[in-house]
Order: sequence, then C-alpha cells, then structure tokens
Amino acid sequence: MSPYLKILCVLFGFMLFYKANAQLDTLQILKKIEANQKHYRGKPFSKLLKDLKKLYPEKYYTTYRCLYQTQFFLPTHENKDKNKYKMTITWDYSMLYKTEILENTDRLNGFDKGAEMTYKTIIIKNIKISYNEGLYVMSCGGGTPKKYKNPYVYLNGDLEREKGLMYGEPFHYFICWLQRHYMRILKVENIIDKNNPNKISESIFRIKNSFDKTAKVVVNGSIHLLENK
Repeated sequence: MSPYLKILCVLFGFMLFYKANAQLDTLQILKKIEANQKHYRGKPFSKLLKDLKKLYPEKYYTTYRCLYQTQFFLPTHENKDKNKYKMTITWDYSMLYKTEILENTDRLNGFDKGAEMTYKTIIIKNIKISYNEGLYVMSCGGGTPKKYKNPYVYLNGDLEREKGLMYGEPFHYFICWLQRHYMRILKVENIIDKNNPNKISESIFRIKNSFDKTAKVVVNGSIHLLENK
C-alpha cells in the first residue's frame, strides 16, 4: 500500500472514530440529563438549556393534553445526524395556568431566540430522551381555546356542546376539559341520596378560572349549570 493510501485510511478511520465518539458523547450527555432530571424538575427550562451547552435545540413541536408537552429535536456534531436526538419535556401546568398560553402548538417550529424567550421561564415537570425517533403528532382537534375572563363563555357554549362526550367516561375527562379551558375546581359539595345514605346523588363544583372568576357546575348523571353567582 502506498504511503498516500495509508494516510487516507488513517484519516478515514479517525473520522469514523470521531463521529462514533461524538454520537456517544451526545447520547451520554442527554441520558445523564434524563437520569438526573430530579435536578431539573420544578426548575425553569433556562437551567436545562444552560447545561445542554452546544446541544441547542433546532426544532420543536408542542402539543396540549391537559398538560403542555414539547418535543425538542437536537443536532449532533455531524450534519447527517441532525435531529436524531429528541428530548420530550412535559411542563408543569401550575405555572402556565396563571400566566401563559403557549402559541404555535401542533406544528413543527424552528427554535429561535423568540422561542427561547417564550420557553426559558416555563417550569419542567418531566424529561424523556429518545434516539433516532421521529416526530410524534398529537392533534388537539381545534387547537388551543381562546382565553375569556367570563367562565360562562365556555360553560354555556363549549361544555353544552361537548358534555355528551364525557358521559360514561372517567371523571378525569371532565378535569381535563376544565384545564383545557383554563379552569380548575375550587370546591366541591356532594349531595347524599335521600334513599341511599351511602350514595352520592349529585356533586356541585365551584369552578375558578385564571381571572379568579367563579361558576358552578352540577354533575348528577348529566352536566348542567347553576345560575351565575
């Protein structure tokens, strides 16, 4: 073998070694973050971004299912391997309930400085790392509802149209519906069945939205509203 070919073989081998180690280093960093995510739970996304260093997300896809969840696609050292690594973060809803609504949901977006400003203060609930996994699409069917101060805008409209879908389903379907419409249960009053003291005939839920406006909803085999008080 000529000296020239030997040099090419050495260079080629070095490139393969560098690429394999770069991928291994990237995966190790991400797996370490996933394994030690207790250090990030309850903390703003900015802390994780700082620890990612050069592994800055290139694209992201956010969905909403009672909780916001974002898939971040991360590059590696080689262009061919761009976006092979995916970091899925579930956000803490309690922060978003009071202060924020995430825009640009249900579509793939570039993670630019504007997106960083939006996400860096949001609190992390959970982190999952995936390798060579594509985009997982969850359409919300209608997108994120507009935010109204008066809870009865939702209750008289959306709930009246959609409550039939909740009949026969677990109670968390109703909780999820409230959360999607920026409301939560503040207080509940259970009414005992007159004929059976061990049975609840209906429950009256006092509901509060993020503008501190309240309403009442009665659940007793069906769902209906009480007068606005």
